[in-house]
Amino acid sequence: MNVRIAVDLFGGDSGSSVCLPGCINALKRDKNLKITALVSRLIDVTRFKKIDRLEYAYADSVVDMDENPLKVMRSKKNSTMGHGLGLVKDSVADAFLTAGNTGALIALGHCILGAENKKQRSAIMTTLPSKSRDVYLLDSGANADCSPEMLHQFACYAAQYIGMSKNPSVGLLNIGHEASKGNSLVRDAAKLIQSDKTLNFFGFVEPQDVFNGQVDIVVCDGFSGNVFLKTVEATSEYVMHKQIKLFDKSFVARFMMSYLKAAIQKLKQRYSRSKYTYGVVLGLNGQVYKAHGSVKQSVFTESILHIASHIRQSKTI
Repeated sequence: MNVRIAVDLFGGDSGSSVCLPGCINALKRDKNLKITALVSRLIDVTRFKKIDRLEYAYADSVVDMDENPLKVMRSKKNSTMGHGLGLVKDSVADAFLTAGNTGALIALGHCILGAENKKQRSAIMTTLPSKSRDVYLLDSGANADCSPEMLHQFACYAAQYIGMSKNPSVGLLNIGHEASKGNSLVRDAAKLIQSDKTLNFFGFVEPQDVFNGQVDIVVCDGFSGNVFLKTVEATSEYVMHKQIKLFDKSFVARFMMSYLKAAIQKLKQRYSRSKYTYGVVLGLNGQVYKAHGSVKQSVFTESILHIASHIRQSKTI
């Protein structure tokens, strides 16, 4: 099944130097994939490599990583980000992917695509691995400040995304399991979620419960979720670095490393690929995906491929 994804070539810290090769590699591996790459009119695309099924669409401007979302919403609807969202709205593209400014993406998404419910906010949901199953965490960065009602809505978004028929379990991220723990935000949100009989509320979960696979869905405000994800990423990189240093200390350790290297590399690749490398923006009238701002080329490729696969699955349901 053919799929077309609109990709912002100028999103993220590295822009086209990462995003363009990522697109090209994805096209080489998926022969039924088409990509519309969003570029600034100021860029001469003749310097870019030509490849079948890759088209360029021009925009008037680019959204910088530190730009104010409200300013972007007012003056940069014709940016690479805004134009990409417009392609989804006009059904030219099945989905839009960017590694750019998160706040601007949410603001433009509401402005151009519109929300599923005008009274509700969007959230970014990220998939995480655990000992027993995939765990869905939201919000992972769209809303730094949340109300109890928003956390309840995020739980509904995720449950609907997974499938209400599967009765996914919902946990609220907190500093303890006890009902008295946490701030007023999580305690009040817990009451709302627990009273919603369409949701399977587990209760409060701590960070270690996420990777133990205690629940299917972990709900939190965007500030906590983003800090949680970045801490996990930094910790895993640190542990990997220390392991390599440890094996470098002696001949015996280096000899052992030669046998373990393949297994470690396989493990590293497993968790740096596909569904663990991007977030899906829930609550908009269209499929929108957000890659990490510091995303690497290989990871960007894997994100595109997995998004294409997800789109095909959703079309066949």
